[in-house]
Amino acid sequence: MNEDANRTFYEKPVLSIEGQADLLMSRGLTGNKRKLCDILRYVNYYRLTGFLFPFKILDSERYQSGITIDYLWSLYTFDRRLRGLLFERVSRLEVAFRTVFAYEHARATNTPFCYAEPYCFDFGHGKGTRKKNEVEERYREMMKRIDAAIEQAKNLRFMRHFREKYANKRPPVWMVVEVLSFGILYHYFRLLPRLVQIQIAHRFGFTERTFCSVLTALNRVRNKCAHHERFLHSKIPTDGIHKYCSARKNKMLADLDEALQIDVCYESGSTLYSLVCIMVHLLSIVRPESRWKQRFKDFMCDPANADGRARLPVFAESTWETLALWQT
Repeated sequence: MNEDANRTFYEKPVLSIEGQADLLMSRGLTGNKRKLCDILRYVNYYRLTGFLFPFKILDSERYQSGITIDYLWSLYTFDRRLRGLLFERVSRLEVAFRTVFAYEHARATNTPFCYAEPYCFDFGHGKGTRKKNEVEERYREMMKRIDAAIEQAKNLRFMRHFREKYANKRPPVWMVVEVLSFGILYHYFRLLPRLVQIQIAHRFGFTERTFCSVLTALNRVRNKCAHHERFLHSKIPTDGIHKYCSARKNKMLADLDEALQIDVCYESGSTLYSLVCIMVHLLSIVRPESRWKQRFKDFMCDPANADGRARLPVFAESTWETLALWQT
């Protein structure tokens, strides 16, 4: 089937700010046009209208009646503040992951350059030649990305100091992890020997399988935050984490297990709620004195945020804030 047969060339004209506002209001958005123009001057049309998708009338370009500019802006600002809260904590967890990965891997292998030594990783020995070759290729690709990160960070003070003082080709692992992206950290963990994975995962109260899923989900959150993507009206796959966080297997997860059951009841399994619960659990280990949990509760329960909260069913309709995980 020829895919080009059903496509056409984009011929829509460039619209002025006023033209963009007129277009939205012609489709049913109501309110003060001047305010809408002020918003559109610094918030891209397509970023803003992403919040209107759920309100489009089926098979039409028009929006449901009653959708106002003030309501649209309340959703946008709610999502922006939510994103800021999430990014603040994901960044804190990322620092913890870097620290623990470097420490546990170096300690287990007894070398500061464990990341650059193939023998310090699990290449699937005993799982067949094909599996071994696949893992070796993943390691080579990871090392390319690590070397690129080291090169990009070469002008950082601690990197310059290392080059000036030492003759080694690469810095030790505890320096290198500080310049790696969350995505590279994820692949790093996947390649670690299973005993090292278990040791790291246990530091955070998970099995290695569950922790791998946690890293995947948190990487998605971090990327959405970094690229200013919407959390409202979007799903973030959590790879069935709620199935693994069972209090029957690990008493440390009792509060988390109880909290995640709400998401199971809503038959979502991929909502922001699950991810926030996991972040709260991790923060209770990484930084028990953190006030972030209370700040998040205050944010979600603030009457001024009712419009945004209403678009997140678990937060809007359940009694999540009364569960043990959320108690200070």
